[in-house]
Amino acid sequence: MEVVCPFDQKLLSHKAHDKVIVKTCGALAEAGVPVTVLFQEGPDTEEVVRFYGLSGASRLLRFVSQRLRFSVIGFRVSFRYVYRRSCLTMARHLGKDGRAVVYLSELPMANHFVRFRRASDPMVLVYEVHDLERLKGDRANHRRVELEDRVFRSVDGLIVTTEALASRLVRDYVIPRKCLVRVIHLCSTYPGEVEPAERMERDGMNVFYLGQIYPLQGLEVAIEALALAPQWRLHIVGYGTSQYVGILAERARRAGVGGRVVWHGFRKPDDLPKLIVEADAFVLPASDQERMPYVAHTKLYDYLACAKPILAADLPSVREVVDDGGNGFLFPPGDHVALAGLLVRLAKDPALMSRLGRGALDTAGRYSCDERARSMSAMFREMWG
Repeated sequence: MEVVCPFDQKLLSHKAHDKVIVKTCGALAEAGVPVTVLFQEGPDTEEVVRFYGLSGASRLLRFVSQRLRFSVIGFRVSFRYVYRRSCLTMARHLGKDGRAVVYLSELPMANHFVRFRRASDPMVLVYEVHDLERLKGDRANHRRVELEDRVFRSVDGLIVTTEALASRLVRDYVIPRKCLVRVIHLCSTYPGEVEPAERMERDGMNVFYLGQIYPLQGLEVAIEALALAPQWRLHIVGYGTSQYVGILAERARRAGVGGRVVWHGFRKPDDLPKLIVEADAFVLPASDQERMPYVAHTKLYDYLACAKPILAADLPSVREVVDDGGNGFLFPPGDHVALAGLLVRLAKDPALMSRLGRGALDTAGRYSCDERARSMSAMFREMWG
């Protein structure tokens, strides 16, 4: 069995999605499954391996850049179409001497494979569901809903990243009986080795947010909470548009906490350990709107691996990972007063912080990339009988 993973977008981006998929491919290879990652021309293999922290990856993991050279006379064709076609051809080639599992995680690429797959192709198609367009309600893109319907009806297997998302999937879409559906959680992409440690003496305390910066992430809640928790500084690590970051910075200024909000911008995965060594806790203040109550929050799995308390909005998908009082605390979405109360409580109780940190690290073992790879490998082998 060989796994083929075609990427539709360029690698080395600031998106958590890329890190999870590449790390998963590395873990599959370490588990003894040959994996070929197909990606657009751009970075070389060494750069990809270094960026995603795969220096110790198995020899069974290959990265193949699709260097396209084509000319078309008489009609117009998009680069995307040619690139996806090239990935399909490569998958056929890799599967001709055995059994190939095409591991898809981007809707346009998955749609291309289901449209042009032949009955004779020696491959099975598995699509990993990270989001559902219908969760946007009135803002849903009808074209993407149609693509989801087609892909879900046509692939051989679906990996769903939370139980909450799986419940919406089977409620809102038609899934054929022949399609094997498994809930397999995401894994931590944090590159460091962490052990619980006593807090170092320093002036003030630091709560960190890691991830993309946009309205649904609820960062305004964390900023407002600082006004009621004067012992704490908020460190924000991740990418956001300059316009939206400016809006949040102005909100912090008006709340009187501008000097206690530290903006780090996007950092490469390998830069995180030395940056967040100062963290006392982590926050996930996501809103309860649209997809947020259902999807997996990638940052949550990284938080666990850092062995610090997690303060998270009480959402269905979050409750699958955060044990209230065991590895962190939950607070009502949008409630900055409740979040501030938890920050103040932690600041007064170092023993509680240590216990929650140990609980987070214990939980992290259940969501390692190795565990994820084992679950996926078992699913793939089941599909091939």
